[in-house]
Amino acid sequence: MAARAFSLADKLALARAFEALMRPVAQDATETLGAMAQAQRADRGRHQSLLGLVIASALNADIDSIALPYAAKVIRELFMNSARRGAWG
Repeated sequence: MAARAFSLADKLALARAFEALMRPVAQDATETLGAMAQAQRADRGRHQSLLGLVIASALNADIDSIALPYAAKVIRELFMNSARRGAWG
C-alpha cells in the first residue's frame, strides 16, 4: 500500500477487493473475479490492471475466467501469509 505507483483511488479499490477476497468463499463457488469486481461497481480498468497484475499473472488467466475461490487463495497466500489466511474458506 506504500507503493507510489498507485493513486489513492487505486489503493482503496485494491483494499476493497482484498477485503472481499478475505471473506469465506465456498470451494465450489462459480463466481468469477471479474463478476465480483463488477458487483462492487469497481472501475473495470483499475481492477483489470491491479488484480490482473497479481492474480491473473499467478493463475495465467483473465479475471473473467478466474473462479473466486482460486483468486481468494492467491491473495491469502501471497499477501496474508499465514496458515489461517491461506485456508480455502
